[in-house]
Amino acid sequence: MRLQFERLEAAEKDLAVLEQRIQEKLKPYQAQLTWLDEIPGIDWALAAAILAELGVDMSVFGGVSQLASWAGVCPGNNESAGKRKSSRIPNGNVYLKVALVEAATAAARTKGTYLRNKFYRLKARRGYQRAANGGVNTTSRGTWFIAWNDWDTGCS
Repeated sequence: MRLQFERLEAAEKDLAVLEQRIQEKLKPYQAQLTWLDEIPGIDWALAAAILAELGVDMSVFGGVSQLASWAGVCPGNNESAGKRKSSRIPNGNVYLKVALVEAATAAARTKGTYLRNKFYRLKARRGYQRAANGGVNTTSRGTWFIAWNDWDTGCS
């Protein structure tokens, strides 16, 4: 039992060292982390992951739709002769998609938010997974708008 406890303490020390290193690397981006933290469902760790995957320069994406497509969270659309066929969301940045899904799921559990209301509206019609994907798309769009408007101008 003592051996297991020592292993647990060693793992906690290593984790603390890694978190300290990440915080040091993210010091120049403290303002961006604060902006991302304002989005419901996004905490410090998710904000760091999103910032690491997207960067701070949003001009590389032509717009919000290109960001959603690059991340792989845009809705699929396959329609022919007025009939909608089943379609899948595209492949994209796996790490960013995982972070956005986690953020959307957490936002769906946050009371009194637009993302929660949207999730339950979609869930009633389309099911849990598609509702979660709708929240992911909304979260990615919100991230882009905050980044595009506030990071560059410094407006609040």
